[in-house]
Amino acid sequence: MNEYDFEKFSFDEQFIKIKNYLESLREKTLLLIDINEGMPTDLENLPQNSNIKILFTTRKKKLIFAKEIQIPSLDYKDLKQIFEKNAEEKIRKEDEPYLEDIIENILDFNTMIIALAAKVKVKARLTMKALHDTLNNDRLATQVGENIKHENKIYSITEHILNLFSVTKLSVAEQEILRYMSLIDYGGVAISQFKDWVGLEDYNILNSLIDGGWIISSNKGDTELIFMHPVISDAVFKQTKPNSTEYKDFLYGLFDDVDQEYAHKYFYLIRILEFIIKKFGNEETKELGYICNQTGYLCNEFGDYDKALEYHFKALEIREKVLSKDHPDTAISYNNIGLVYMEKGKYDKALEYHFKALEIREKVLGEDHFDTAASYNNIGGVYDTQGEYYKALEYYFKVLVIFEKILDKDHPSTAATYNNIGNVYNYKGEYEKALECFFKSLKIREKVLGKDQPYTATSYNNIGDVYNNKGDYDKALKYYSKALMIFEKILGKNHPNTATSYNNIGSVYNNKGEYDNALEYYEKALVIREKILGKDHPDTATSYNNIGLFYNHKGDYEKALEYYLKALEIREKVLGKEHPDMAISYNNIGAVYNHKGDYEKALEYYL
Repeated sequence: MNEYDFEKFSFDEQFIKIKNYLESLREKTLLLIDINEGMPTDLENLPQNSNIKILFTTRKKKLIFAKEIQIPSLDYKDLKQIFEKNAEEKIRKEDEPYLEDIIENILDFNTMIIALAAKVKVKARLTMKALHDTLNNDRLATQVGENIKHENKIYSITEHILNLFSVTKLSVAEQEILRYMSLIDYGGVAISQFKDWVGLEDYNILNSLIDGGWIISSNKGDTELIFMHPVISDAVFKQTKPNSTEYKDFLYGLFDDVDQEYAHKYFYLIRILEFIIKKFGNEETKELGYICNQTGYLCNEFGDYDKALEYHFKALEIREKVLSKDHPDTAISYNNIGLVYMEKGKYDKALEYHFKALEIREKVLGEDHFDTAASYNNIGGVYDTQGEYYKALEYYFKVLVIFEKILDKDHPSTAATYNNIGNVYNYKGEYEKALECFFKSLKIREKVLGKDQPYTATSYNNIGDVYNNKGDYDKALKYYSKALMIFEKILGKNHPNTATSYNNIGSVYNNKGEYDNALEYYEKALVIREKILGKDHPDTATSYNNIGLFYNHKGDYEKALEYYLKALEIREKVLGKEHPDMAISYNNIGAVYNHKGDYEKALEYYL
């Protein structure tokens, strides 16, 4: 598992993936786990055998399931060498008493702080006496952070950091940069991205803070990342006390450059947003409500629906308190909660929240407002998915009436509405009406957006769907291929929309009975979805299901069962047992057992 993929996952998800990875290993392996903040509840269940050994390191935790080895602190001589290495100089004889007092009494043999102190001495050009006096300054010391007992002495690590890294010594501009950096999580951010977010024009300020040891710079591939050491970040945050209202432009700016067509690329932003939410704790401000809402949006994009709901409900709670229960932003939260429930297949809950959003929007914004039309559209989408096509058309046509009234005839939103109406007719089997709507949508999009645009490609894709359903496979391939060409050109070969095109082309070959060609495209779609969306995404489950279909057609029932069960596992985990896609999986698995003659098993899944 490479680092790029690993960053997508939460702490507990990372643990599970490590566990699964270890179980697959056959060669001798030593795993080193440093336990700092969190710790999974089933840590003791990591697999250990003759080939796998695990070494846990911790200052804080008692691990009752592991053999404990007490490692004594380094002695003065060893720590002096560490200090000299980091200070890039030998300690003079007359300075020895200062260093001895620093190591033995002030910093109490703490290796990390001693190394940091040495670096600060170099960067700040301090004498040993000045460093000693800075660390020993009781006026600056404040009991902040977690007290740690060591050889019957109580001290605070953050206390020493505050002494070494006091922001009062910096310029106002430098303090401002550090306040922003204290809101960036320890995984770091691309330096170019950070400069855009804060509107930084004088790069010398940032370089000065890097030279001074406040900010760490490192390269990850071709990208230069910047971050702060966790204890320095905490010390800066406690000294500067940023709040969400004061930094609203920065917080809004985090999301301003997220293109919804490319939202899958922004998994790193979830990490940063979650860190910010944690930093601001129990603040209840309009700005924090916005951040929670946007975090929920991105989690929904990545198929993490439970976490998406968590953040959307937090945003809703804040907005109801800070803004009011009838505020348009509160309606946005209701709307977004409805969208997540829609993805989870909880259609009654989705309708409940979409109607709450609609009620506010009709009352506050009016019946002919764009956002009101958006609520009609989302309600139509739920009915569409439920197969209640007449209700779906009722709401989609309400949207069309509003858009024709308040927007230009050739507006992209009008094209989207024609597209949605076309989908309903397609599902109803009224293919000519569906094509009429899809071609209207295509005409607007080509005229207003251009031919090489993702939404135009979506129209080609939908026209391909109709021809595929009609059994006109050559025309279906023609339009699917047009969509694929645009997606590859504009979004790239590793975009989820590109994967959808591969999947659709595979379905045509499957319908034509050209199963080997179908498998080729299904596997292309799977590779992209596993890489970009992750192995637990519903679209990845669809790919597993389709590959299962291939093996089922070929009569390789064991392989078919393997992929059907993979799809079922994901759907059950992410969508829940009541989602309609679960019925598809159960039916497919039942069919395999039926073909194998295991009728009891077949009935178990059919029923």
